[in-house]
Amino acid sequence: MPSTPKIILAVTGAVVYIVLMYLSAGAPDAAARTVVLTVLAWQGFAVAILWGNKKRVLALLMAAPAALLFIYYDDLKHVEWLCLVPNILVNASLFMLFARTLVGNKPALITQLALKVHSQMPGGLPAPIRAYTRVLTYVWSAFFLLSIAASLVLYFFVSFAAWSLFTNVYALPIMLAVFVLEYLYRRLRFPWFEHVPIMAGIKAFTALAETPKPVVPHRSAQPTSPASGTNPP
Repeated sequence: MPSTPKIILAVTGAVVYIVLMYLSAGAPDAAARTVVLTVLAWQGFAVAILWGNKKRVLALLMAAPAALLFIYYDDLKHVEWLCLVPNILVNASLFMLFARTLVGNKPALITQLALKVHSQMPGGLPAPIRAYTRVLTYVWSAFFLLSIAASLVLYFFVSFAAWSLFTNVYALPIMLAVFVLEYLYRRLRFPWFEHVPIMAGIKAFTALAETPKPVVPHRSAQPTSPASGTNPP
């Protein structure tokens, strides 16, 4: 799990990004500003990952091309479609992550999270909770699919400013609101069930993506014969 300073830094960065996008949406050069902020946000994310993994030279090389955004600023309004691509890719990836676990008889993604969090529960996960977590996986799959549809409709049929406000300002708060409302509803719907803190669920979600390290058996010395002191045949 990330440390508290990193969480605070990430939340601060997200808030700053949302505020800047909100202020840029109504500007005359909204398209160019949105392109710059979008590219810088993704670049910053990649640089932070590389820097945290001690790949400092690669991180600096990744950050260097940012200067081109300001050199060719006037031309960026013609490539505003670049902002649409990462938004669609992120939502499509999240949709696939949830929806693919609904195929077949395997546990749904949120069911897997519940099983991991409540692994010590006697008797396993109750049937009503299993059913609820599967339905909830459907709900989140639909949420990301609707996010893609809303993004495409606003971009192609409304205006770039409306698309930018929805995608870069309102989308994240809407997702957080759905997350919190679902948590509150679950506590009211199943008061008899032991609900874990939200951070425990986030930790379980992170653990699902971790690849377990292979266990290498320890090669101990071959036992010797007590009588002769030599290896047995």
